[in-house]
Amino acid sequence: MQERFKEKFLFLTGANSAQNTQKYPGVLVAVSGGIDSMSMANLVLKCQYPNFAVATVNFNLRGEESDRDEALVRNWAGENNIKFYSKSFDTEGYALSKGISIQMAARELRYGWFYEIMDKDGFDCLAIAHNLNDTVETLFINILRGTGVDGLAAIREVVEIPLKGKKIIRPLLGFTRKEIEEYAAKEEVKYYHDHTNFENHYSRNKIRNLIFPLVEEINSSFLHTAEKSIKHFTTAGNILRDLYLQKREKILVPESTPEKTEFLLEPLLTEKYPEYWLFMLLEEYGFNSDQVRQISASLSGNPGKLFYSSTHRVLKDRDKLIITPITLPENAGLITTSIPLPENAGDHLTISDIVEISVYEKTAQFTPAPSNKIFFMDADKIEFPLSVRKWKDGDKFRPLGMFGNKKVSDYLTDVKRDMFTKENRYVLTSAKGQILCLLGERIDDRFKVSTSTARILEAHLLK
Repeated sequence: MQERFKEKFLFLTGANSAQNTQKYPGVLVAVSGGIDSMSMANLVLKCQYPNFAVATVNFNLRGEESDRDEALVRNWAGENNIKFYSKSFDTEGYALSKGISIQMAARELRYGWFYEIMDKDGFDCLAIAHNLNDTVETLFINILRGTGVDGLAAIREVVEIPLKGKKIIRPLLGFTRKEIEEYAAKEEVKYYHDHTNFENHYSRNKIRNLIFPLVEEINSSFLHTAEKSIKHFTTAGNILRDLYLQKREKILVPESTPEKTEFLLEPLLTEKYPEYWLFMLLEEYGFNSDQVRQISASLSGNPGKLFYSSTHRVLKDRDKLIITPITLPENAGLITTSIPLPENAGDHLTISDIVEISVYEKTAQFTPAPSNKIFFMDADKIEFPLSVRKWKDGDKFRPLGMFGNKKVSDYLTDVKRDMFTKENRYVLTSAKGQILCLLGERIDDRFKVSTSTARILEAHLLK
């Protein structure tokens, strides 16, 4: 097992390539104190790999057992002169504050901390001790929950992470739990059992402890049979992923941002398998297959229907799908910041992060250009200080070029703004509470620049 592991480990880190014969990428080895991760740490050590460290997380979920596991890893690192990192988390408190499960909280906490270490101390790879049993268990779980081709690939051997040039590697993925147990016994690897692995409260434990023994009665080598299938699924998934990215590029509105992603419906619906590509589009935003079927059925109906995943919402608009995160930014209700009137022309001021204000003398060369980001008004018609806030029901203003007042809500409807755009419009107001400008749209006609204007107030929308 040692030689097979070494070959795989050096390949995954890149240390076996010709250009890296003198360079060993830094590897952070995640170790929990269980048999898999302690065996992996021992295997890396036996490889005489010169550039690795060990990191362990105490989630404080199992009382004395959690502290015992942390101490085991700490002692192992000390005995072998390996650089050691540890971190203790209030996992239950974090889960409660975020409104997520304990399992999700533990995942967010540990990977967030691992990435911090990698970024700060220059590690290139994060080694995780998933084995072949884990990946086949994940395949079963994904099938039972409903999944696409990516889910059939189960756990991948190499995964790029949101740090440039860095990755997660899983060098034990080709080894069964039985092989690892035999290695640990032979090498007298110290480890502790997590007693929760033997409790059948969770789906994974039920599959591991109840279903796998029955499947082995039918096919004693089913793990390796499943491994071959997973490799085929992975290849098929990679091919489909490349094709999907090409199609996504065709229907993505170029101005899309992570805060507001838009997909055109017409090119999507002319595809041969529109519902499948719709699933691929929406899966990354947390929508499952049942939700996608409902969304697909709505595409020929009236606009305005909303659908929610745990992280995002999608709006079926007139000619496109619009996706935004559910989590609103901090202080997303009324955002109000006041600024004083500048004494000298040319003073430059900022109201929060929403709009930037400049006041300057009007020159003969002043020629305002139409824009939905920059607005010009007569500074001497305006009472300071100014404020900016989200528009609300009942707000009225006199859109440029009109004679009467109009509700902001009616104006936004008339110009056919979608629901998400409406939600994110701000108004710039004077000390009297007058709406000077519906930012992103129009100024109020009463504050427009005229031939008699001496000073210009320029409002530059930043969002």
